[in-house]
Amino acid sequence: MVFEHLKVRPGQRATSAWANTLIDILEMLYGLGRRGEPDNPFHELYGYYGYFFYDLYVQGRRVIKDGDPINLYDIFEPAKQKITQAIENSVLTQYMGDVREKIVKISVDEYGNIGVRIAEPLDEYGNIRTAPYTPLLRSIIREELKTPVTVFVENTLDQDVTVRVKANRVESTTGALNVGAPFTVSANSNDAMTLTPDTSGWLPYIFVELQCSVTPTSGAVTVFLVKSKKDQPKLVDALEIRDTNIHNPYTDPDKIFIREW
Repeated sequence: MVFEHLKVRPGQRATSAWANTLIDILEMLYGLGRRGEPDNPFHELYGYYGYFFYDLYVQGRRVIKDGDPINLYDIFEPAKQKITQAIENSVLTQYMGDVREKIVKISVDEYGNIGVRIAEPLDEYGNIRTAPYTPLLRSIIREELKTPVTVFVENTLDQDVTVRVKANRVESTTGALNVGAPFTVSANSNDAMTLTPDTSGWLPYIFVELQCSVTPTSGAVTVFLVKSKKDQPKLVDALEIRDTNIHNPYTDPDKIFIREW
C-alpha cells in the first residue's frame, strides 16, 4: 500500500518526522488549512443540505435571501437590453424591405429617448457603412412612432385669419375630417397648435383651410408643419388672401399643400 510505511509496529517509537509526514499527507488528501480559500478553492462539493450564517456568492454575485432589499438597477439593465433587442428585431423585420438593404437600428436609453441609426451592409473589413437619414426612412419611423406635430401660423395680413386643421386617410381634400377645433390668429401675429395622436387622433395626411371674416388689404399667411428641428415643410406658402372665401389645397393648389403627418 502507498502509506504502509507510516503504520506503527509494536515497540516502535513515534518520531517527529513520522508525525510531520502523516500531517502533510492528511493535508494533501483533505486540503485542511489550504483548500476552500480564494487561491485554492474546492472544485466540487456535494451534499444534501447547506447552512450559511452570513452570505453566499455565485459567480461574484450575492445570492438574494428572503427579506433582502432588491436593487432595481440589477433588474432594470437586463430588462432594458431585452426590450431594446425586441424593438430592434421588430423594426428590422417589418421595414428591411422598405429601406432597401439599409440597416435600421432603434435603441432606447434609460430616459426613454429613442435613437435611430441607419447603416449600409458591412464593408470588406467588417465595418458598418453609415448612410444618410433618407426621407423614406424618416417617413417610416414617424408613421411607426406617430409623434406629435405642430401647425405654426405666421399671419402678416392686416386682418385676423381662422385656421382649420384637417386630416385624411388619402392625399385628398375630399372626405377630410376636422382635427381639433378651429383657431384664430390675430392680424400681424403668430400662433400655433400642437396635435398629439393620443388626443387628436391620427391620419396619414394633413392640411389646413384658411378664411378671413373681413377682407384683408395687405400681407400674407404662411403655415409650417413642424415635425422636428430640421423637418418643417410648408402647409401654406405666403398666401395673399384678399377675400372672405375658404382657401384650401383644392382652391389654391400652388400655395396650400397636403403633407404627410
